Amino acid sequence: MELLLALAGVVSALAALGAVWFAYQTVREARALRREDRLMRLPELVEDAGDALLQLATRYGRGEWEWPLKSLRLRAALAPLDDPLPACRQLASGSAEGFGDDSADPIRALTGDALREVAELLQASR
Repeated sequence: MELLLALAGVVSALAALGAVWFAYQTVREARALRREDRLMRLPELVEDAGDALLQLATRYGRGEWEWPLKSLRLRAALAPLDDPLPACRQLASGSAEGFGDDSADPIRALTGDALREVAELLQASR
């Protein structure tokens, strides 16, 4: 009888260990899916932010400005990512330094660099 109880205890311990392992795998899978969802939204956010920055730069010229909605959406998408993505972060900051009266070309170049970073990241995550 004691052997049967010991055997039942071992089986229940193994079942509990298996449940913990499956829960751990589920959490890892959910995190990977959330990261993938964030990455898939990045190209659109980068394009929107670059377009908004370009419109503001051509309309108001040199200086610091705020363009809250597009910038905040891009910052929110970049915040949880561990990847450096310097061009994306520079675009999200909306810094007008280096953008003069003819700022369309540098902003287009920065937006293109940011989109290239996102494309490389998406290819590397496959």
